[in-house]
Amino acid sequence: MDYPIVAIGGITQENIVDVAATNAASGIAMISAVLDDGGSISKEKTIQLIEAVAPYGY
Repeated sequence: MDYPIVAIGGITQENIVDVAATNAASGIAMISAVLDDGGSISKEKTIQLIEAVAPYGY
């Protein structure tokens, strides 16, 4: 039986490509990496992270 594996914790803009490149997880969870200084979700940061992991099938 296959179970989803999700990388959680410590995922940043600086290391997300390294995490994705391992292909060890079926998903990547990140919260603080997409927040702006005021604690709101940053559309720009979110798009950057999505584009960074897209080549790895995420």
